[in-house]
Amino acid sequence: AAGIDFSAGGDENVIAIREGNRILPLITWRERDTMATVGRIIMELKKAGIRPEQVFADAGGLGLPMCDALAETGWDVNRINFGGNARDNDAYQNKGSEMWHRLARKIDTCDIILPDDDLLKSQLVTRRAQATSRGKLGLESKDAMRSRGVASPDRADAVAMACDNCGVAYDLTMPYTRPSLLELMKQASADTEMSGWDAGG
Repeated sequence: AAGIDFSAGGDENVIAIREGNRILPLITWRERDTMATVGRIIMELKKAGIRPEQVFADAGGLGLPMCDALAETGWDVNRINFGGNARDNDAYQNKGSEMWHRLARKIDTCDIILPDDDLLKSQLVTRRAQATSRGKLGLESKDAMRSRGVASPDRADAVAMACDNCGVAYDLTMPYTRPSLLELMKQASADTEMSGWDAGG
């Protein structure tokens, strides 16, 4: 499955491809020519062997005409509205909140393996969670993030889409793996917050 976040202004275009429970190294670039962006997206998805029905793209703002342009070329992808209704509407403020909180749980339980990407990790931990007056889980708005001097979390959005939207049949055909002890130790040695961590045994 793949998640696509389109750029606006000088932001990044991001393609996150998930194989089983592993996110491959993100494909990112900056491009102001929208048709060139559409062409590159199609090229990257074909190269990865991804079909249109396996693609989930942000259809908010600039994303809507981009999704339309993809559809005109025969790539009618799944459109995600982050501000739309959540599947569990009693628990989450909107679709985006639900996807981000579900992704957080998968990371917390080691059910998803992320690429070694410092910017992605930074984006995942700088957006604040919040509760609404109706007792639903929400997220800090991107306007509020900008007011704090924090850029749009394009990479994190793409990963959230790639992880949250998938078909059961597709999942059953892909291998799910856990990081090995060696991988965990390597990650711990490179992480200053985990310095001195001992796996035991």
